[in-house]
Amino acid sequence: CSTHQTYASLFSRSSNLNRAAESAERAADLLKKAGGGVELSWIGSLCSHRIATVAILRGEAEKAIEAAERALVLTNLCNCPNALRARAYHVLSMALLLDPQRCSEGKQAATEARRLRELVPSNGYDPGDESDEAYDSLVVSYYR
Repeated sequence: CSTHQTYASLFSRSSNLNRAAESAERAADLLKKAGGGVELSWIGSLCSHRIATVAILRGEAEKAIEAAERALVLTNLCNCPNALRARAYHVLSMALLLDPQRCSEGKQAATEARRLRELVPSNGYDPGDESDEAYDSLVVSYYR
């Protein structure tokens, strides 16, 4: 699973979005096949997060929103640290902003992402930086 997550991240960073989507979906499928509820764990939130980020890059609003909402639910369900929750809200805001009818929800999610980010001990980030990289830098590399 983590291998496919890594590939999805690498492919998305190199703009090979079709391969990124395939790798992210493979990671999610492996979790489902593993059974035992592992897909409902923090690992499941990471898979949903990656699916959402790739869908955002591809402009697939519905898929991005669905995956981002799932990632956020799992992040909250698993009582993940504020850094992961801030990142989940950030991705949800980006996904919601793809849908013109849900922009106000996207702005609310962005506000919550910023609020949570302020609770995370500073690692030298620029508080005005709203980029994906800024939110990714809040979490240890394993979660990226």
